[in-house]
Parts: sequence; structure tokens; C-alpha cells
Amino acid sequence: MLFRFRLLLCVITTTMVIAHQANAQATRVTWSPSYGGSCAECDLTGRNMSGWSMNGANYPGVTLEGATLRFVTAEKAVFEDARGAGVDLRDANLQQTRFTGAILTGAFLQNTNASGGFFNRTDFSNAKLMDARFIGATLNYATFDGADMSRADFSGASFNGSNISGAILGGAIFDGANLTGANLRDANLAATSFRDAKLTETDFTGAIGFETADLTGACGSLGTKLPLGMNLPLCADAFVAVGPLGSLPERQILQRD
Repeated sequence: MLFRFRLLLCVITTTMVIAHQANAQATRVTWSPSYGGSCAECDLTGRNMSGWSMNGANYPGVTLEGATLRFVTAEKAVFEDARGAGVDLRDANLQQTRFTGAILTGAFLQNTNASGGFFNRTDFSNAKLMDARFIGATLNYATFDGADMSRADFSGASFNGSNISGAILGGAIFDGANLTGANLRDANLAATSFRDAKLTETDFTGAIGFETADLTGACGSLGTKLPLGMNLPLCADAFVAVGPLGSLPERQILQRD
């Protein structure tokens, strides 16, 4: 009789332990390490840092080649001059983060939120930026040669002097963006929105799909290179050289039509 009681007690205890473990697994919160410190020129090649919290971190000159930072939260972090060829930053939160001078060739930034970020002189050649958000970001003199920027939102962003040649922009949004002096040669502009964008001195030579782009409210300059048959009103601050060849040209402000 005593043996049966002990056996029954053992079964009940085991059942309770299993139930507790199952319940704990069901309610377990994913562990998210936090690395908000400073580490100049750290080598994080190939590291898996998915889900890390790096808000305010200072990682100048860091090597991130082939690393996985998917779902990372790194608001206001510093990754200036980072070397991140092939880095996986999908679904990351990079708002107001600094990647000035970084190398992100072939990087994966699908659905990444980099609004308000700083990417001057950053190399995005052949990167994947589909559905990413760079609203109000600073991307002056950046390189997007061959990048896929489909459906990405660059509203209000600055692309002064940037190279976007050969890029795929299908469905991307550049509303209110400043693309002064940008190079979009041979880019695919199908269904791209340039509403209220500034396109002074912008080069669209060889671009395809321009006829399907939305240019409502956009303006350019006499130096803007458009596909044959296309035209834009002049921006209020568009300049044209009128001096004789070989002399310092005078500058005249042309009023927008």
C-alpha cells in the first residue's frame, strides 16, 4: 500500500514538473543582450548579433563583414567608417544612426528603418534596400550603384552628389527629397515617386521607366539631364552660367515656371 502511494506521488510530481516547464517555455521572453558601450575598430566579422540592443553604442571603424544584425535596435549609434560588406541588417532599427563613410556593399537592409540616419559617403553598391525607410536621412555623396531600392521610402532625404546609377528604384518614394547633382544614369525608375523633389543638375541619362514616375511638383535646372521628350519646371534657386566661354560666369537666378 505504501509502495503504491509513493508511486502515485512520484507520478503526480513528475507531471507537475513537466507542466511547469511547458508553461515556462510558452511564456519565455527572448533574451536580448545589450551592448551600448564603445568599441573602436572591433572585429565582429561573421558574428551573429540578431536581436541585440545597441542604442547609443559607439563602434567607429568596426568590421561587420558577413555579420548578422537582423532585428538589431541601434538608435543614435555610431558606426562611422564601418566595414560591413555583406552584413545582414534586415528589419533593424537604425534611426538617427551614423554610418558616415561606411562600406555596406552587398548588404541586406530589407525593411530596415534608418530614418534620420547619417550615411554621407557610404557605399551601398549592390545592396538590398527593398521596403527600407530612410525618411529624412542624409545620404550625400553616397554610392548606390546597382542597388535594389524598390519600394524604399526616402521622403525628405538628401542625396547631393550621390551615385545611384544602374539602381532599381521601382516604386521607391523620393517625395520632397533633394537629389541635386545626383547620378541616376541607367536607373530603373518604374512607378517611382519624385513628388516635390529637387532635381537640379540631376542626371537621368539612359534611365528607364521615367514616363511612369510621378513628378508632381518636382523641379530641376538647365543642367538637369532628362530623357528625350521629358521636361521639368525650373527650381526657384536654379542657376545658369551666362558669361563668355573662358571667363568666370555670371550667375542668374531663374524663377520657377
